[in-house]
Amino acid sequence: MDGRIANLADWTEVRRRRKSTHERDANAHVISYYVSNLPDNANKIKIRKSFHIFGKVVDIYIGSKRDKSGSLFAFVRFEGVRDAKILEKEMSRVRCEHCILKVNIAKYQR
Repeated sequence: MDGRIANLADWTEVRRRRKSTHERDANAHVISYYVSNLPDNANKIKIRKSFHIFGKVVDIYIGSKRDKSGSLFAFVRFEGVRDAKILEKEMSRVRCEHCILKVNIAKYQR
């Protein structure tokens, strides 16, 4: 600055745009599941094939690192889930190639 003091009257308040009710409602029935024990050659296509029978898969994120047990992990997001606990129980014995996957509701939803 060149030594001048800014007058507060010169400032205008800027408000952050809030999400519309439609955008908030769109994510209301989307739930994420944490999937572990993936095979080493797992990709989004193979994971989608394993989970598409349980509902509409919206997004899949495969972690670049490994979990504590040394296996690959992923987050799978489903749309239109009515009861998350029931779906979690149904997916408890899903296979991806030779591995039986472990599925839990994600700790933090996106």
